[in-house]
Amino acid sequence: MKNKHPFWTKLDWRGPRPLTLRELIMKSNFDTMMEIIIDFHSKMANQGGAFLKACYCIRDMKVKAHSEDYILAKYDSEYNEPYIGVLEGLNWHECLGYPVKRAKDLHCTDTKLAAICLWHLTFYGFTPKEQKEEAERYFERAERERRNDEIYLADDLYDDEYVKEAAWSGRTRIQDEVLERLFTPEEIVEIKRIRKEKLDEENARYDAAEAEERQQLEQEAALKLELRKKAEQEKREEWYRKRRQSRWKNRGKKRRR
Repeated sequence: MKNKHPFWTKLDWRGPRPLTLRELIMKSNFDTMMEIIIDFHSKMANQGGAFLKACYCIRDMKVKAHSEDYILAKYDSEYNEPYIGVLEGLNWHECLGYPVKRAKDLHCTDTKLAAICLWHLTFYGFTPKEQKEEAERYFERAERERRNDEIYLADDLYDDEYVKEAAWSGRTRIQDEVLERLFTPEEIVEIKRIRKEKLDEENARYDAAEAEERQQLEQEAALKLELRKKAEQEKREEWYRKRRQSRWKNRGKKRRR
């Protein structure tokens, strides 16, 4: 079926080489890709404009060609769908130039594979700029919640049994009004104690991981510095050695004169 969208680039799809990610998406019919995306995520029915905008961005973006890196599409037996790994958050300038290679056990149309790639690359139809803005908002919100301990379970989203289980586990902060409705004052004190212990353990684990990562980076920096000094020393010794040899040769020439 021919594309009815005028912005699709005219490229030569023939030849033994695998298509790049951009070529795979550009050669596929947009309406068919959207049907596939909506089929496995019905909430995307109203996001056609966002995905179309992302396709314009894919068409106009300057792409870096790659000879070694590629995307391997496999067959996921659990979901009966193509599996391409993680594309979310990658640099579009680079990953759009990756060839898309198929595993031997993968049997699907190029359009379906392109739809899967478009879904993961755009992550709900976001362009790179929109992805960055959304990620910044998410991390800012997560950091604020973690700093102020604002995470809670909304009373109208979960049943009482789930809220009670989450409260006693200490993994989630519950709104005070929900605690007062479901627990006695003594139980609320115990629940908050458990929650505090969980937070202290989590913060200690994060601090230990950050300290270990910082120590590892310092060791790597020290090793690089040592290797650089060693290389400079060897280079300096080699220069002196060649200088001595040159002087010795020139000395012999003067004597023969």
